[in-house]
Amino acid sequence: MKFMDKNFLSKCFKDKRWHALFVLIIWIIVLSLLMGIVLIVNHFDNTPKSNSMVEPDNQQFSPDTPVVLSYMEKLNNLLNQNYEFIYTIQNENEKIRFEGTKEDNIIKGYKQSNSGIIKYKIENQKTYQILVDKTIEITNLYDDIDSSLLDLNYLVTILNQVNENNVIVTEEENISTYAYNLTQDEEALEIIVTENSNYISQMEIHRNNDTYTLEFLVK
Repeated sequence: MKFMDKNFLSKCFKDKRWHALFVLIIWIIVLSLLMGIVLIVNHFDNTPKSNSMVEPDNQQFSPDTPVVLSYMEKLNNLLNQNYEFIYTIQNENEKIRFEGTKEDNIIKGYKQSNSGIIKYKIENQKTYQILVDKTIEITNLYDDIDSSLLDLNYLVTILNQVNENNVIVTEEENISTYAYNLTQDEEALEIIVTENSNYISQMEIHRNNDTYTLEFLVK
């Protein structure tokens, strides 16, 4: 065939018009190949990786992200936290108020009752009255009240033993209350625990005609 004739091809290459046509065709082929390579590379770059090793979201796992604690975690954390407190005991005879702080397992505060005001400190399981010029050990700080109802270790222990199905939970906005009905020394004991979004804020304890209200402000 004529277009396969070597002499014909030779003449075509020598002809400027045919030579320019062949160069144009070659450039079109090269450019098409380059465009094809670019499209293939972009396709693989944009294809989602099936690898399960996904980079974590820096905002989601930021150290500044607040940790959300459950009610039971807040209850148990109360034993080790530093806080300010107000304990109010109302019995048939009088109203007694304890007010102070617990910091690094040392309790300091004031007791107010009909007998007057006592400045005190509890450290290493010993109770001291702080006077102007000296500190003396005392044993009568909790006279006429049940000191176990001010003992958070005791209270948290008995609450942890209650089946959650026996707890009445009431929720309103960011505040939840948990009502427990227990028996202590064959006497009915009602404990109502209040939590806010950050910590346990109050325990209210009812036994017979006595009411113990424990309020906390966690530092």
